[in-house]
Amino acid sequence: MKTITFSALLLHFLAGCHANTCLRWSPAEDAKCWGLETPRRSFLSARPRGQLRDSLLQGDTEWNPTTPADLAEQYDEIFAPSGNRNAASHLWAEFILSRSNSLSHDQIEKAFTWFCPVSGSPLGDPSPRTRYKSTLALAGGEGEVTGITNHCCLPCICDVTAVIKVDTKTITDSSGTSQEYHFTVIGDPCANKPPTCTKAGEHNCLPFEAPAVKCNDGQLEKAILSDHGYVIIGMFSSADNLAAGEYIDYETMTDDEGNTLKGFCQERADAGYDSGMGAIFQQVARLNPI
Repeated sequence: MKTITFSALLLHFLAGCHANTCLRWSPAEDAKCWGLETPRRSFLSARPRGQLRDSLLQGDTEWNPTTPADLAEQYDEIFAPSGNRNAASHLWAEFILSRSNSLSHDQIEKAFTWFCPVSGSPLGDPSPRTRYKSTLALAGGEGEVTGITNHCCLPCICDVTAVIKVDTKTITDSSGTSQEYHFTVIGDPCANKPPTCTKAGEHNCLPFEAPAVKCNDGQLEKAILSDHGYVIIGMFSSADNLAAGEYIDYETMTDDEGNTLKGFCQERADAGYDSGMGAIFQQVARLNPI
């Protein structure tokens, strides 16, 4: 059996995500972040994405997702015109939640597992290698909650625990049934009307590598806000029905050499989170920290 270490995972991550700033998404590009041995297949269906985009533009907003491909094929529509998903998972969330009254709660919950809230990468169905369990602070200041997020790359959980909080929002589905959910949230990066960076390495500005993060008069465009007014970027699902081994536990995970996942994340923090799409995400999230 191949020995898996966090250092090997980081090298794999750096060889893919960091070497390519991922300015435009493609299945082959994201495959660099998927799996150590066999890249995931493309989740795009055989149907041209333009066909669905045209139907939406003509006013047909009915969407009936059953597989990850049903969300992934919306990519060009969701991230138009730049085709860039860096730090822009709020657009995935907006696409899903703006259609919640035509979806079941099961469809809503599944759709939120089909993208990474940090990198914005489309994902397949959840698996033990993409589910991460962690405990995050509630944005309203009432304590903590434990749950699951889904990610394309291991370093994303470091970014989750560093800058993301959890807040509630009640969603009504197609049956008229309302349900309160926990969502992963960040502060509105546009609140202080930051300028756009002109080059890599600048701070206190919107990274130019994230052109889909757009401000309008001090507010993030197309943001769905949580109960306390924070930007929803993903769902924080319950871990209650999952057994050990069905997820990677941020608190207890160790590799084959005894290194801890928390230690790996501390090394990233000590290095200033200076690699990959997570660095772009953190730059956006830290413009208005919760």
